[in-house]
Amino acid sequence: MPDKPDLRIKEFEAYRGVYCSLCRRLGKDYGVLSRLILSYDCTFYAMVQMSLSGQCPQFQKGRCPFNPTKKCSYCAGGQDALKDAAALAVFTFYYKLLDDISDSTKIKALFKKLLKPFAAHWRKKALASYANMDKIVSEMFTAQLQAEKDPACSVDRAAHPTAVMLQKLMERLAKDQTQARVYGQFGYYLGKWVYLIDAADDMEKDQKHGGFNPFVRYIAGKDLQVAPYKVSLYCNEALNLNVSMLLSAFYLMEFSVFREILENIVEKGIPQMQRKVLFEKRGLTPKADKEQA
Repeated sequence: MPDKPDLRIKEFEAYRGVYCSLCRRLGKDYGVLSRLILSYDCTFYAMVQMSLSGQCPQFQKGRCPFNPTKKCSYCAGGQDALKDAAALAVFTFYYKLLDDISDSTKIKALFKKLLKPFAAHWRKKALASYANMDKIVSEMFTAQLQAEKDPACSVDRAAHPTAVMLQKLMERLAKDQTQARVYGQFGYYLGKWVYLIDAADDMEKDQKHGGFNPFVRYIAGKDLQVAPYKVSLYCNEALNLNVSMLLSAFYLMEFSVFREILENIVEKGIPQMQRKVLFEKRGLTPKADKEQA
């Protein structure tokens, strides 16, 4: 997500325009209910693809299908990127749903099983044009399950499948080998960051319910588990390492549109999310940090 206060009004309107356009694309390609799987992650992917391909989407005014009284901006162009992002949303939702069904209690699993026919139908439609993308995502979930079953699974290994998935998805956008290496590095470390920030956000829940979490496994039996600040500090250091690597690749990428928005997301939105998840959510203020260090 972007750091909204730091965006100019026209930049935020452009971001929201792509977000609303992806929602509309999902509805057009996969049906009204598929709009519910809209995410900021796939919006970001669509913006990156548009920017790297030089597709200036332009915007036109319209009304929100869910709230006809609300006016929205929609992309008149850039539909290839939006179709890609919509298919990615479908595939990731489908495989995540399968994983949730296997890991949930009977009651929660029953509810999620009700969603499975819809997810399977959307996936079937997406497969017609994006079979290779489905292969990338399915391989990630298979590798993830294998990693989680390994008693010696480290934090890095746990994040590796998601990192490889984003690496391959970004390499799809490259025009030559040089671009593939740069885009791949950006995708790889962004994927690791996405996985690890999610794991950090779920630590308390996974610790309570016994769910797999690489951070919980790492701190088990260590003095970190009795010092909340030290736990957050360790997670923050692991995340910062990946941010530094994705930024080094990001600055080598040539963006034609949305550069200011993308810079805002990776330079300010990502650190903001880390602060929120690791410190603010746990009530760790700068003053409290020093006392608990």
